[in-house]
Amino acid sequence: MGSTVAQTESLLTSSPLVDLGAIVQDLAEVCRSPLAAGEPAVGRATLALSDVTTTLSEVARRRGDAASVQEQIREAMARAREALDSARRAIEKARRTRGRAVELTAASIRLRQPLRPPAQGPMLRSWTSVRDVAVACPRCRRRFTLHYEYRFMEGLAPRLVACPRPPCPGVLTFYCPLDCLDFVVRP
Repeated sequence: MGSTVAQTESLLTSSPLVDLGAIVQDLAEVCRSPLAAGEPAVGRATLALSDVTTTLSEVARRRGDAASVQEQIREAMARAREALDSARRAIEKARRTRGRAVELTAASIRLRQPLRPPAQGPMLRSWTSVRDVAVACPRCRRRFTLHYEYRFMEGLAPRLVACPRPPCPGVLTFYCPLDCLDFVVRP
């Protein structure tokens, strides 16, 4: 009887406890993922780990045959590792699924975006004023046109306009409405 107790004590203080510590750390790592909360496989891994600790405490209490004790611990540890691997796969699948869902949602949002600006209704068209103003460059004295639209004259703001002709470095200060919608320089 004394040798059986010694064998059981050596089993409980050696490799199975080291393996159990590693499994606990792995399970803690898996549980840190926000996706772990909804995964049944994580719950199964936790239960399998609980089964290992239950088996170890029963072995310590019973002090049974070393060979059968070792087999029970090995089986419980194998179930715990298998459940933990299943939990990891489930979380990775959930991560991929979530990533795909984000991609599909983004694609759906992009498809719903208009390709061109929405057409103005008759009321907005009636409130929109279109202006084409002929101006001259202060440097080269050549003329060009400033095209702009506005809805309400709320005031004027200065805008620096470069000469549209490439070799000319001329810049003109032009005062246009604050709510200027479409400002285009035409040569």
